[in-house]
Amino acid sequence: ARTEHVLKVLKPALMREAIVICDRFSDSTLVYQGLAHGKDVDLLRSIHQFCFADLRPDITFVLDVPPEQGLLRAETRTKKQNSESRFEEKGLSFHKSVRDGFLKLAKSEPDRFVIVDARGTAEETDKLVRKHILKRLQEQGASNLQKLEL
Repeated sequence: ARTEHVLKVLKPALMREAIVICDRFSDSTLVYQGLAHGKDVDLLRSIHQFCFADLRPDITFVLDVPPEQGLLRAETRTKKQNSESRFEEKGLSFHKSVRDGFLKLAKSEPDRFVIVDARGTAEETDKLVRKHILKRLQEQGASNLQKLEL
């Protein structure tokens, strides 16, 4: 599924020099399938490198929230939407490992990762993310940023 997504969506968009926003990518794989489960992260990186060469996000946002709060939010959301909760059923210990994994990755690449305090409302978190995106685009000399203005 990821290969198809990369080949049919991401690469064509990047060839057009579009800004691409994904809600998950290789960092999520490293954390969820690697660090949180104690699996070989180097093997996961090798697979990603083999399949996608140097395709990596320019910026990765870690929406940081205490696992207890995140699980409570997820429980509320799954009840409201009557949806599946596959990851939420893994329990607090797993979610602490996930958070620790993302924070570890962020520490290893501080120029690429931005840790966003997501304990507030969705609107507050959105505003923080937009602020970081706008700042990064301005640093890169992007113009015509009206749509991102806060």
